[in-house]
Amino acid sequence: MQIDTNQDRLWATLMELGAENVLAFAVEPVGGLATGAQMLFEDYANRVREICTKHGVYLVYDEILCGTGRTGRFLASHAWPDAHVEIVVLAKGLGSGYTPLSAALLPATMVDELADLTGFNFSHTYSANPVACATGMAVLDECERHGLVAAAGERGATLKTRLQKLADKHPCIGDIRGEGLLMAVELVTDRETKTSYPASFPPTEHVRICGLEHGLIIYSRRTANGRYGDWFMVAPPLTITEDECDEMIARLDATLSDCEFAAQTHMAEGIG
Repeated sequence: MQIDTNQDRLWATLMELGAENVLAFAVEPVGGLATGAQMLFEDYANRVREICTKHGVYLVYDEILCGTGRTGRFLASHAWPDAHVEIVVLAKGLGSGYTPLSAALLPATMVDELADLTGFNFSHTYSANPVACATGMAVLDECERHGLVAAAGERGATLKTRLQKLADKHPCIGDIRGEGLLMAVELVTDRETKTSYPASFPPTEHVRICGLEHGLIIYSRRTANGRYGDWFMVAPPLTITEDECDEMIARLDATLSDCEFAAQTHMAEGIG
């Protein structure tokens, strides 16, 4: 998958629009299915931080998916000490999927300024819902009690090593990327050239169907009609154990074997 990481495009856009007309720049530290767990490089994050600081633009990290410990740190962006931001947005894992809950993290200086201006308005329909907030507190307590953030980093490192071993066996694996328990496996017809599968054989559909036959629910769908490649997510619960990692890899091994056989049959029939 080829992604343009030219951070100076941000500078050029600010010059075009006028920095005084831009309030904030938002970006995901680690993407989800849309990018296949594509990560920001540290030098990219540092350069973006530098540009935003110079031009008075707030930098916002969208950690709705990658935050709350999934990457092995409570915030994925904690990996870049020189690129901290003004605002971090959290959701999803904050309620562990039990209840819809989101939050915005801001420094005290910004909170104090807002309090002096308009204060914090809790009169919206869903704001400060006590049941949702209680769930969020329980989730954070469980994460701390069981050390789930650190465990996500450890299990993620183990899974990445095992996925790399699968890549030695399965030529359809073109790349493994991501961090902690938020990873993606790219599917290709040729690992050297990173050639994508033809439109007539969407591998995301086949790996999802084959996965179900082997007891796996695989999050995978073709994005942008395969223009930037094909992949599926590897994002098990933060509570996954070593034994469960072994079982998941074994089931994924069988899944990929079936998917490769289906692709070979498809190509042999000359359908593609």
